Amino acid sequence: MDQEETERDPLISDEPLFAFDAEGNNRPLILGDEPARDPAMFDVPKFLQPERQPEYKFFDLDDMGDSGKRPKQVDPTVSSNQVPLDEPYYEDSFSSFNQSLYDRPFESEHASANEGLNENLGGASPNQGGVQEAIQGIDENTGQDVEPFDVKNDVNKSTPMTPSKPNHVLNEKASKSLKSAQINSSKTADPRDQAASAVKKQTSSNNRSSAGQDKVVVHRPYVFPSLNLLNQDRSKLAGQKRAVVQDMATKLEDTLDSFGVSAKVINITTGPSITRFELSPGPGVKVSRIVNLADDIALSLAAIGLRIEAPIPGKSAIGIEIPNKETQMVTLRPILEDATFRKATSKLTVALGRDIPGAPVYCDLTKMPHLLIAGATGSGKSVCINSILISLLYKASPEEVKLILVDPKIVELSVYNGIPHLLAPVVTDPQKAANTLNWAVVEMDRRYQEFAERRCRDIKAFNHAVANDPEGEKMPLILIVIDELADLMMTAPSDVEDAIVRLTQKARAAGIHLIIATQRPSVDVITGLIKSNIPSRIAFAVSSQVDSRTILDSGGAEKLLGKGDMLYHPQSSNKPVRCQGALVTDEEVERVIRGVRENNEAQYDAELATEMISTTAEERRGESTDEEEDELLEDAVELFLEVGHASIALLQRRLRIGYPRASRIIDELELKGWVGPFDGSKPRKLLVTNESWSQIKAQRKEDEATIDFINDW
Repeated sequence: MDQEETERDPLISDEPLFAFDAEGNNRPLILGDEPARDPAMFDVPKFLQPERQPEYKFFDLDDMGDSGKRPKQVDPTVSSNQVPLDEPYYEDSFSSFNQSLYDRPFESEHASANEGLNENLGGASPNQGGVQEAIQGIDENTGQDVEPFDVKNDVNKSTPMTPSKPNHVLNEKASKSLKSAQINSSKTADPRDQAASAVKKQTSSNNRSSAGQDKVVVHRPYVFPSLNLLNQDRSKLAGQKRAVVQDMATKLEDTLDSFGVSAKVINITTGPSITRFELSPGPGVKVSRIVNLADDIALSLAAIGLRIEAPIPGKSAIGIEIPNKETQMVTLRPILEDATFRKATSKLTVALGRDIPGAPVYCDLTKMPHLLIAGATGSGKSVCINSILISLLYKASPEEVKLILVDPKIVELSVYNGIPHLLAPVVTDPQKAANTLNWAVVEMDRRYQEFAERRCRDIKAFNHAVANDPEGEKMPLILIVIDELADLMMTAPSDVEDAIVRLTQKARAAGIHLIIATQRPSVDVITGLIKSNIPSRIAFAVSSQVDSRTILDSGGAEKLLGKGDMLYHPQSSNKPVRCQGALVTDEEVERVIRGVRENNEAQYDAELATEMISTTAEERRGESTDEEEDELLEDAVELFLEVGHASIALLQRRLRIGYPRASRIIDELELKGWVGPFDGSKPRKLLVTNESWSQIKAQRKEDEATIDFINDW
């Protein structure tokens, strides 16, 4: 074909057109009958036609004025079919897009260069189709309460303005344009660039298409739930009236004086559920004398329960804690609205409740680094776990914190299924939960190997090192929550204890943290090894002082009131702190979870979830080594050679076999050295090539022939 031709677009008039040829030069287009489309040509968009869009407002991308940025005006009386396009217009307009818009994180790696560039330029076209909606949906100050938006739909709404040029021409022009974009972006911060950059930062690195797959995985940025989903704190201060409190202080001093103990009340603190009297003992009065009079003081004040803290940490006083006749409800919303929670830099900062003076109590799980929660039935353990999990949903995105929830009781944590923070659905089977802990140990070892390769000591240093590495991926923190440890210890005590001990000893630097809850704090459940490696504890009401000592190594929990009354003993404190736990109702939990589900999508890793929860310990160990080789072994290798990687899910889908058999085949291939070991969420590496596999097959046939000959002989 001597002349370059293109297909006529019905939306474009018969005005003269212009296009690039395969060498990137300006060439006129000769319009005629409908010829075959030349891939080196393109259709001129409507807004580039002179005098065809009078209502169209030109968007000056770099604030340099409109000079030289419009198509040349053409005299309509000219009969020539050749209309040249102003070259500086294309160059400058294309170069004004910055790197963040050119490298969209949700682009498919396998899309053609023309399609990918179309979406990039289209996303920032003058009509602002996709990026403008992103700007409206992201709160620049807090990042919360944003309206959900669909990236795919927004991109489709944009106006395409990219010529269909050869890849080498596009790459040359893109490289020049991106250099110019860096200069332009340093002068003026375009709001579209900020929105696109926010989208790119919040999009998980797991959204990239894996090798050999054409599927485009798109995850929207995490939309934080609104605080309006939680109940307002409408309760009034239910503390004791001042006259009543003063009368109780006078009775307390008189009671001690009747036993020959000189002491004076120097301060009174009224909290949500407890009133604390601070006593200053007289000269020569032993603290033990006041402690031994606890029952007599309770009788004198007609108190339901009494606890003595001698001395109060940081004060030269003895604290006598008496329950209020009316208890003030502590709700979660005001604690999350507090500036302390909003300004906390740690993504594992969670809300617990309020202390005796009424100040909010928070805990940073990264400093604990693991937490043990124990208490009798109905004392508030499950509500405390809900407070922690709801706090995380308001504090961290799925790219920052991942959750593994183990709920042998089935009904407590199953409501959290479907949130984007979960690595896998809530684990309810005790045997599968034991295997989940074993996976966490493997993940911990894998992380330490990557730390060693980059010479980093912990996850914070690693994420800082890979922040500027385009090939590196940040690691999220992983929080494992076990709602009832006793069921796991009854099912697989050795496996569970070994995994928990290894995690509590080493997992802190790897960014893996545990929260373990149990209602039976006996020594066969909370063993010495487990307790020694979990320094931070929360004790709710228990039945005996022995149980309190099992949890806290000291008494006091047996005197708690229940219904959220707790003793919080962090690693950094010498003595436990008494708190009233925040109340989160089931209706609040359901509203928050529903809001998160509606605005976000679950990000389960299918193969990782299968490895974690679908394999029992017996299946992973496989059958005896004397078992004959699986007849599908060679078929599996040939399948992996065809695809390029190995995975259990691939065997199940393509060979139509169950998980136990596929797992045994993978284990057998790993023992033979044909596939690599399990590497977290990544597919297993294939250690054989087509050439080496041909040699292996030939050798196997020779060995089989030799064995048959020997048997016949």
